[in-house]
Amino acid sequence: SSGINAEYGGIIDRTEPPENIAAAEVFEETGYRIGVDKLNLITRVVNGVGTSGERQHMFYTEVTDEQRETQGGGLAEEGEVVEVIEVARDEIEKFAFDESKPKPPGCILAIVWW
Repeated sequence: SSGINAEYGGIIDRTEPPENIAAAEVFEETGYRIGVDKLNLITRVVNGVGTSGERQHMFYTEVTDEQRETQGGGLAEEGEVVEVIEVARDEIEKFAFDESKPKPPGCILAIVWW
């Protein structure tokens, strides 16, 4: 089967291009191994305007079961605890606007873009 990866997080804390960091974060947090060449830039946005002013790079990729090498969940040695949630395509819009499921605004933007 195939799906959409709406991986949320990752800090640009090294000198690599954002695409390299995004591909590494997808693997660490979801277990899917993707090539940098498979990432498509959606947009760059600024979160926390007036406060933190952090820049977010948003990419799109599709994944298949064959690309999944681990269960994901983040890096334990970095104290990460990531819950991987799989949502059926016909339920994605409902998920996006379900206020009982916390998600950053960037996730909703990515879903609406898709």
